[in-house]
Amino acid sequence: MNYILKTGIVLSVLVAVGACSESPGDSDRAEDARYQSQAEVTLEQAKQTAEAAQNGIAIGIELDEENGSLVYEVEFVDADVLVDAVNGEVLSTEPENDASDREQDTQYQSLATVTLEQAMQTAEDAHSGTPVAINLDEEDGSLVYEVEFPDADVFVDAGNGEVLQVEPENSARETPIQGSIQVPSN
Repeated sequence: MNYILKTGIVLSVLVAVGACSESPGDSDRAEDARYQSQAEVTLEQAKQTAEAAQNGIAIGIELDEENGSLVYEVEFVDADVLVDAVNGEVLSTEPENDASDREQDTQYQSLATVTLEQAMQTAEDAHSGTPVAINLDEEDGSLVYEVEFPDADVFVDAGNGEVLQVEPENSARETPIQGSIQVPSN
């Protein structure tokens, strides 16, 4: 075969393979959707169960798979509580051993005037669907709740509860997050 024909065949194969493959973000979205469809316990129910077991206030929750089981990892300042996403039972409590993480989480929790529940409700009102994770964190120097949906992340201001940005999955952030609470640099 001549060189041009061979090159054309190779390029056609590469294009076909590329069209059939998923990007990493696509597989993450599919995984999040699969997890949601399998969970019989809601994110809110898992939070309430973990808060009762820990006698504290959650600062983050994530639906994930761990050791072959679908679980909610509920984050507290001093521990993480794993709640079974199918039957709602507390599976384990793992203490937070990193002092700097505890200090940072304590700082964030003391600065936030919006609760995790309020941020989650605001995000659900702004974006259709059910969240798979919510975390109190710093983004671009601002204290925010990042509420993750299978197809987008919603950033809610931890100071005034306003939606700062809705970022579709796998998109580049066009503008920095500007919230009402600036996190002091350590």
